Amino acid sequence: MNTEQCNGIGMDNDHSNGEKDQTFFQLDGEVQDLTSIKQCISHNLKHIRKQKGMTQDAFSRQLGISRPSYASYEEKRAEPPLSVVITVSNLTGIDINTLLTDELREEVLND
Repeated sequence: MNTEQCNGIGMDNDHSNGEKDQTFFQLDGEVQDLTSIKQCISHNLKHIRKQKGMTQDAFSRQLGISRPSYASYEEKRAEPPLSVVITVSNLTGIDINTLLTDELREEVLND
């Protein structure tokens, strides 16, 4: 499977003293940041939807969510809940860790 590791800068949290920190967590033993995760899942949702030749409305219905919610995930305005990521994984056969940390570059769907 052809993928590219996502590299983000982290989510900055502003403090009253002007300092910033970033929100990180571990996934499969590797440190990940939330910006990177949002970037990857956004890219991958759009990539998968386009491979399936579906509109946002049709794909969101297949996932059991509203089109505005789906659009917000694809457009990086919100992070999808784990239940949506699991549904995408189950529909496509793509590992959850791959969906969250690698940008898909080729056909990867199991129809």
